[in-house]
Amino acid sequence: MKEGGDRARLWSVVDNHGETYNDGTLRGFDLRVSDDLADLRNRLVISWPAPRS
Repeated sequence: MKEGGDRARLWSVVDNHGETYNDGTLRGFDLRVSDDLADLRNRLVISWPAPRS
């Protein structure tokens, strides 16, 4: 989640269990919340000065 400026806070880690639909324009996925990095949930803040590079 956006934290402000160039920072983001870890909200959740999810596992992708595959595509559920694809109508040619929109795609859906079966995402399930994972316990990976659970101890850092809502605490880990990442600074991405240039997130696209």
